[in-house]
Amino acid sequence: MPMPHQWKCLRVESAEPYGWVVHLEGSRRAHFFVGRAIAVALAKLFAQALAPCRVLLVDLSGRVTEEWAYAPRMMRH
Repeated sequence: MPMPHQWKCLRVESAEPYGWVVHLEGSRRAHFFVGRAIAVALAKLFAQALAPCRVLLVDLSGRVTEEWAYAPRMMRH
């Protein structure tokens, strides 16, 4: 029986007044962006490359306001 994939999680959070931060949960590294749209777009691209991965858009109170999931693509032989 194949092992289930372990999902990674990218969080996009406001870093007011400086912009937006994207970080992979469990990692100390973060990427800062001036605008929300670019932060979300790049987080989605990272998530596709790291699939299986979820992107969470988090408001200032820590509440998830939007979420996107990227499953791994199956390889065909």
